Amino acid sequence: MTIALLILTLLSNRPATPCPGWLGLGFRYQPPARGNADGWIYVQRLAPAGPAERAGLVAGDVISAIDGQPIRYIDERSVLQRFSQISAGAVVHLTIRRGTRTVVRNVTAASPSKEQCAKWRESSEMARAKPPSY
Repeated sequence: MTIALLILTLLSNRPATPCPGWLGLGFRYQPPARGNADGWIYVQRLAPAGPAERAGLVAGDVISAIDGQPIRYIDERSVLQRFSQISAGAVVHLTIRRGTRTVVRNVTAASPSKEQCAKWRESSEMARAKPPSY
């Protein structure tokens, strides 16, 4: 009983995993295809007045680089892991293709709301969980 209480106390005193900064965009990821070394991120939607919208992104933009690095992630989970490394207040330089133009937009990540942070923690725990075996 004492050991269980000690473990519970230690776990409850462990700092919570900090939430990443919030960019305010929904996307679809296209990984690199045969014959093309780079993938891309298609912006599907933006949070109204969110960081990405304030920086000038619009639905339909194609992100081709993050902080000058080409998009070369194996899958969408890898992209989400990259985004989870962004801290609130950090400026992220997104290279955007819009039609025939290429521009860089500087997006300042915001602090997520308590609800967004709770959802992020829940989804990151599910992503780390071992898949069920059948």
